[in-house]
Amino acid sequence: MRAAIFDLDGTLVDSNEFHVLAWQETFRHFGKEIPLERLREQIGKGGDQYLPVFLTEREMREIGEEADKFRGEVFKKKYLPQVKPFPKVRELFEQAAAFAPSYYHFYREYANFLLPKWYGEEGETQAFAEEVAKRAPEPDGYIIYFEIASLLACQCDKERDSLVGMSWPKVKRGYEELQGRYGNSKLKMNRFAYMSFVADDKATAQGAFAALGDSWDETVWRNAANFQAAKKWALSQ
Repeated sequence: MRAAIFDLDGTLVDSNEFHVLAWQETFRHFGKEIPLERLREQIGKGGDQYLPVFLTEREMREIGEEADKFRGEVFKKKYLPQVKPFPKVRELFEQAAAFAPSYYHFYREYANFLLPKWYGEEGETQAFAEEVAKRAPEPDGYIIYFEIASLLACQCDKERDSLVGMSWPKVKRGYEELQGRYGNSKLKMNRFAYMSFVADDKATAQGAFAALGDSWDETVWRNAANFQAAKKWALSQ
């Protein structure tokens, strides 16, 4: 094997066509009829890249955010229950991990697959994180542990916005190791600041928010108000 591609939609779960149908229903709701063939051509992109293909700049300003939210709700309520996993998912993960044992995206995607909203049971993602922390060589196990934790503490899904079942000291160690190996990135800094807030660790949060300044990331916080509220808590005496 010379290369490995690992993802959730279309790789671990047979969901692509359901995403197409959710997009078609969304555009129809907002008065636009888009052929399925054109919608299929763009599958794989996030909403921020998908919508501009079919909406004008004015439409993006007026309905872009609302349409993306509407699509998410339609998919979750109408199509997600119909999505089925491809066979031998664990076997596929093990092959990918054997090919590149330190590539954390393999572990992150499989951990996402194990979330209760997909095909796991409550606590499976946390148990997988512990398994990985033990089986992967140091410091890779800690880095992967941090990445899995960032899936669980996520405002994108209020049903899983928690670090219950995760070791906060291991998460912090993972972030330290990540910084040491790759340096800082805006996204990772925001994720760590948010997890410090979720973990109610004000001492750690103070340092995280001080390092961030006002460089908040919308994918982590969703809006400026959420960021500012957490920052105010962290920096208060």
